[in-house]
This record gives sequence, structure tokens and C-alpha cells, in this order.
Amino acid sequence: MLEFPVRAASFYLVPVFSDAISFDYFGDTGEWVPLYDLHGDGHWHPEFIRHSVVLPPGTLHAGFQLRLTSRSPRNVWYIDDLAVGPRPHCAVGPEVVDLMLDPGEQAVAGVTLSNTGPGNLAYNVRLIPLVDEPVDHAAKGPWGLPTLAAGVPSSWPTKLKQCAIGGPDNFGYIWMDSDQPHGPPFIWEDISSSGTPLKRLSSAMYDTFHMGFQFPYYDTVYTEMLVGTKGALQFGKINSIETWTPLIMPYPYPPDNMLAWCWADHNTLGTVRTFSDLEHAVIQFDQFGDSTNPGARTASAQVVLTAEGDISYRYLRFGEDFYTRNCSVGLEGPGGVDGLGNIFFVNLYQSDPGYLHDSMRIDFYRPIE
Repeated sequence: MLEFPVRAASFYLVPVFSDAISFDYFGDTGEWVPLYDLHGDGHWHPEFIRHSVVLPPGTLHAGFQLRLTSRSPRNVWYIDDLAVGPRPHCAVGPEVVDLMLDPGEQAVAGVTLSNTGPGNLAYNVRLIPLVDEPVDHAAKGPWGLPTLAAGVPSSWPTKLKQCAIGGPDNFGYIWMDSDQPHGPPFIWEDISSSGTPLKRLSSAMYDTFHMGFQFPYYDTVYTEMLVGTKGALQFGKINSIETWTPLIMPYPYPPDNMLAWCWADHNTLGTVRTFSDLEHAVIQFDQFGDSTNPGARTASAQVVLTAEGDISYRYLRFGEDFYTRNCSVGLEGPGGVDGLGNIFFVNLYQSDPGYLHDSMRIDFYRPIE
């Protein structure tokens, strides 16, 4: 909480609306962010009036700074004793609620959230699914391709298992899709008009996307990401993101440290737009896909990132011949030693329509620290 008293500087100068002072803070993204505007109301205030401003999460870092800028040519304000209020202290009990329910059963358990500190507590509650046993993905042969069962001809369509929930990986990420009975609902946050177009730099890359907040991914925090043309995004330095052959993740060779929303051999066309605020970022792919067959082999999809570190792939629509049967979907950490890959199809022309479909969502949940 930011608190300060303010009054008019002189009897002869009454603050009006245009006599504004802007408060900005130096956020955890390394940029100045607007916080609050103080405007006059046309009245003289000889006594101090205390103002309180709630500080957003981006102010909670060691390099916090506050900047005041006068928008008025007159010296009409007197501000004194700027102070950042006391911090709250959150306590939760019990820390663990352990219930075992059969299908169709219900139970109620109480959890108490209390504030034992002197400051006001602002909070939200995030629910994530739990997976007791790791999903055992199909065995992988050379180059990360699935190993066929004995006696199965190599020309037969082969696919990694399809399921609606999976994980955790070694770090603790789990995933769930909207086909699950209690899975995340499909939501399309359309930014086709409000989003910023991302410039295409080459056949492999779009311009770097600056997220506007610190995004935790595995053991590292990032503020920007690389957007590729092959249905994948990457954190850190460029590392073979142009690779067009999709592999099962994790795979201990480049590319790695990536988000694969539909990694395949796209001969790319379409538009990429971005949006971000202090809480989430959206990368939207409109009519994205193969320029040799526009419409039938294109898709509209989004990758949504939250400041808490969760990731969401959202698929609005697919053309009838899009690469939903020959793509890799999942995520992979640095070095390719950890990650989650949930589907992989090695035969584009099989009759199976594939795992992905219109109005679908796949969420990846970062473990709670």
C-alpha cells in the first residue's frame, strides 16, 4: 500500500482537473509502469487529505522505485511523507487436505486463510489438478520416434498415447485438456483487433516477443520469448527452433527450452499478434499454416502465459487438412532433459482424425512453490 497526505500549495492556486500528478513505479519487468493519477477537483484544500493506493504485484521486488511527474505548469500541490505501508503475512491451515473419493462421491473440507501481519492482504486462489502417477509415454527409438510393437509393420500409422491429463515431469509440470470432465473450459480471448502484429524476420522466426512481466519457466525467469514459424516458441537464445521434424519431448538434443503448440513442417503463412499486461500474455496465430494450401491446411490458435507460470494452448479452428495428425504438442525444459509431450503422429495421411480438434484447450500447470 502506498500512502501519502496532500493539500493545496497555496490559497491563490486552486487545483483543477488538468493540474495532475502522475505516479509511476519501476516494475519487476525493468520498465516504468503507470500507477496512479492525482487530479484537482476545483476546490481549495487547506488541510492534508490522506490518499491510499494499492500496489500491484509488480512492485514487490528489491529494485522498486517511485516516480512523480507534474502535468501542470503551476506548483499547486504539496505532498509530504510518502510511505509504503506494512506488509501482510499469509497463513494457511491445514497445509494438506487428503481425501480419497470414488467416482460420483463428494466431500467438503475446510481451509482457513488468515492474515497475521499488519498490512492488508490481497489474494487469489488457484486450483490445479493433481496426478498421482506419472504418465508412462510410449517407448522411444532412434531420433525420438516411437518404438513399434513386435510384429507391427513399420508402414502402419503409429502414434503416442492420447489422453486428457498427464504428468508430472521431473520438475512438477502437469497438463490437462478441455476434453477432461473437469478440465479447463475453452476460452478464446480474441486479439485480432487489439493485438500488436509480430513481424516475420525469416522463414524460421518472427520478431522477439516482450511479455511485459517476469515469466517463470522451469528454474529460470524470462521476460521475452522467440516465436518460430514451425508451431513452437522458445525461451533464451535461438536453439534450432527452425527444425521442422517434430519429436517426442523431452528429447536431449536441440531444439529445447520450448513450447510446442503444434510443432510440424509448416510452410508458414498467416498473421501472429501479441498482447500482454501485468498478469498474462497472449500470442495469437491467425490462419497459420501451409501457404501451399491456404484454408484447408491452416489453423487459428493461441498460446496464453500467466504471471504465475501456467501455460495454455487454445485451438479455435483447424482446416480439414491441417497437420493435426503429424505434430508434436507439449513443452520441454532447458537441455531437453525434462518436459511433457502428449501426442505424436508419424503418418500424416492416416484415417485417424488426430487428437487436436476445434474449440480445444490444453493447460500446463506449474507446480506451486
